[in-house]
Amino acid sequence: VVVASMTAMREADCCQLQKSAINRLEGTIRVKTAKTGKTVTIPIAPKLAEVLAAAPVTNSPYVFPECAQLFKLHPDAITDRTRAVLADAGYFDPVPGGPKPIAPIHVEREPGKGIRRASVIDFHSFRATWVTIAMTHGVPIDVVCLVTGHGSAETLRKHYFLPGLEDLRRVLNTRLPTVLGGEKN
Repeated sequence: VVVASMTAMREADCCQLQKSAINRLEGTIRVKTAKTGKTVTIPIAPKLAEVLAAAPVTNSPYVFPECAQLFKLHPDAITDRTRAVLADAGYFDPVPGGPKPIAPIHVEREPGKGIRRASVIDFHSFRATWVTIAMTHGVPIDVVCLVTGHGSAETLRKHYFLPGLEDLRRVLNTRLPTVLGGEKN
């Protein structure tokens, strides 16, 4: 979860992260993404460095060999576990007559696109969260595309940039002049 939330990498790339992809001297992770084959270079934040340093010492080429094995045997296992944890925390798609979620979200797949209904309440949500946080804090969209491996800023905006009301309020308060509702600096 820390790797996903601090790198915006997809589940396959997190689970199958190889030790050789980490350059501790440079402070980067460089991976060829499983989905698109694009090579991305991601700076390692301090918290991520702690998690990577605490990874088990094994002869495996993978940073997290148990996750890599589980992903190979059952690709949806990590996503299923993530959904269960998020549901326990109150985040889930609402069900008619069921409990009310903290954050009701319902996403439908576009006809002819993808292989399953989209979900923003699973492992992949950490990718969208990273993108949203980066963009609402002023990281240029071209830089976000470099980290995530997206070739199109439009795809990134349409599917990953999901700011909440508080994100919008904070950005507008800090960036707009006071005459338009911004706060005095």
